[in-house]
Amino acid sequence: MASYLGTSAVITFAGVTINTYYRKAKSDESIALVDKTAGADTHMSHLAALRETKFTVDFVMDGTTVWDALAPGTSSAALIWGPEGSGTGKPKYTATAIVSKRTKDETYNDLVVASVEFELQTAWVATSY
Repeated sequence: MASYLGTSAVITFAGVTINTYYRKAKSDESIALVDKTAGADTHMSHLAALRETKFTVDFVMDGTTVWDALAPGTSSAALIWGPEGSGTGKPKYTATAIVSKRTKDETYNDLVVASVEFELQTAWVATSY
């Protein structure tokens, strides 16, 4: 497996560039389970149901442009993530997402950092630049 540094990552939402300020990006995928236990079953059993993906980006505050573009409830828009950068042939992931949450830490004598959580409305579509 090839290794890479995150310094070249590309992250945009609704045309707003986040990658210039980002510190960490995390994709968290899960699936809902439906209980199918019945009768004489001795253990819980489940069926796989709908998938859920959250994508979280931690970033350094630099003015208000990025912060303002990431207000919770921001309409569904394209979220693009290129973990290895946008060079020819590099992987590119695109999904429709909505901003579900954002937080900002005001600190004394340190950088102000923020975090935004996206709830994907579609599965990631994998292509390349």
